[in-house]
Amino acid sequence: MRKEASLAAALLALATASAPGVLDQEPPTAGAAPDAPRAESAADEEIPGRVRYWLDRLGDPDEDRREKAADELGDLGAEAAPAIPGLIAALGDPHAEVREELVDALRDISQKTRRLPDGVIDALARVIREDPEPSVREDAVDALEDIGRCAHGEPLALAIRALLPGLEDRDASVRRETIESLGELLRRARKLRRLTVFTTTPPATATDLSEEASRTLEQLDAVLAAAVSPLTRAYATTDDDDAREEIVDVLEGLGASVAGVVDALSAALEDPEEDIRRKAVEALRDAAVEGKSDVAGRVVPLLEEALRDRSEEVREEAVSALGRIGAPARRAVPALSALLVGADSSTRERAAEALGSIGSGVEEPGAELLEALTRALADTEDDVREEAAEALGRLGARAASAAPALLRALDDEDRDVRRQAARALDRIERSGAAGAAGAAEPR
Repeated sequence: MRKEASLAAALLALATASAPGVLDQEPPTAGAAPDAPRAESAADEEIPGRVRYWLDRLGDPDEDRREKAADELGDLGAEAAPAIPGLIAALGDPHAEVREELVDALRDISQKTRRLPDGVIDALARVIREDPEPSVREDAVDALEDIGRCAHGEPLALAIRALLPGLEDRDASVRRETIESLGELLRRARKLRRLTVFTTTPPATATDLSEEASRTLEQLDAVLAAAVSPLTRAYATTDDDDAREEIVDVLEGLGASVAGVVDALSAALEDPEEDIRRKAVEALRDAAVEGKSDVAGRVVPLLEEALRDRSEEVREEAVSALGRIGAPARRAVPALSALLVGADSSTRERAAEALGSIGSGVEEPGAELLEALTRALADTEDDVREEAAEALGRLGARAASAAPALLRALDDEDRDVRRQAARALDRIERSGAAGAAGAAEPR
């Protein structure tokens, strides 16, 4: 009897030791109540059972279990939307790994809901401003970018504004991540702005957009403009070459219509790094081409200054940029003409091409432009002579004064030069004949 009692006691002890506690149990399936008894409020009744299970475990004393709970809630996606307030409240957790999982869960849930849950962007913005760990702040930056990629209108604008403080973060990796994330969301904002106008039928003007579309435009315009000053400050205060180059990319993506972009890009023309100065030239070129005439009027003098850059590559890029701008760059003709005399052969070739582009877009190219291209027909380099002949051909009858020099070029030692000279003469003759015929027609 004593042996049986001892055996029973041992079995009871074994069963007790192996029985799982509440926190070791598997979560209930969707719709089922957790095994642990708890008082339920009316709000609790709206939370699915397994969401409530993992939500409760965000307060577990064990950090690994809190981390797992956040991870599981994120995996539940939209179903876990009722847990958003609890996840936000838990962001004060003392362990960085848990806070990272909480940030990830807020992102994962938000991306899978039809409507951005209240409080998420503000919570992530606080993490960027206040969390002591760079890894958590960087996670919050990534989360805002992912949320912003799915957002429109006001939520997108809010996500962009929430990222801006990250440009001044004390940690270089957070600043760099912020620049990249801002670039993505600002490009999205600009694209959505264009779509808001041009997807209406017929294409809308500022006065005939719907009230909602007008509000969206205002929000996007405001946030694009708001990004310029923080980006400019970040450019001026960082010694990270890659970060400065990325900022120039972001500024270019904002577009010339955004106030302050041209001024911000002009500062990059003084950057110590050649690649960044060259990228600034390209960005200013695009701003002038895409913007209104007043933008080109501000950009062209800056590009003229870049013609004197200490780097050959930057100078060549500035020459090509002026040619791409075309007629609005007419004031640069003297500077470009001077390059046809004293610059290296590659720059001379580009200068001839640029002068042809500018001259073809104006009614009267002017004597200085024509004389510079005519002189270039006698350049020592074949490629420069060929480009000068082609440029004169683009002017048609307006280049008639260069006909004698083009006739001499028909005997050039280089076949390509001879071919371009013949084409130029043909265009001059045909466009002159067409002009004479038009003038002879009765009015």
